[in-house]
Amino acid sequence: MQRNPVWLGFLTIIAIIAGWFINQAVVDVLDYQALSKQAPVEVTEWRVIEVNESHFIPEATYRFTVGKEIYEGATGFELRSFRNEMSCLEDLARLKEKEWTVWYDPEDPNHSALDKWFPLSSAISGGFMLAIFGYFIWLGRYVARRVGE
Repeated sequence: MQRNPVWLGFLTIIAIIAGWFINQAVVDVLDYQALSKQAPVEVTEWRVIEVNESHFIPEATYRFTVGKEIYEGATGFELRSFRNEMSCLEDLARLKEKEWTVWYDPEDPNHSALDKWFPLSSAISGGFMLAIFGYFIWLGRYVARRVGE
């Protein structure tokens, strides 16, 4: 491995960045896995959330029952973002027509969502950053062997 302080500093920065992406991927996948049970749901309200001037998302407030307990939640559909409110309202009309079930965590039913998507982008980013970090470790060892010959 290279002992050059600049190289080790660079490797540390890469490790920190890779660690952040890998941590985010692990958190997202664990969150996805936690939502393992489904239940019938009553959607009580649909609305449009203005994230900023040109970013609107639909949001649903809902109620569901697990055992004898009634739980409430809200889901913002971040994957369905729109540049104007009118487009979001049109999508909201389509969403209202769908039959919904809620995904919830059996250990904590307060943790719930109407839609459940595998965090593929996050998992790919984490894997890619791990590969980049591994490449730079290999490169440091390769250069150290070549210089030592």
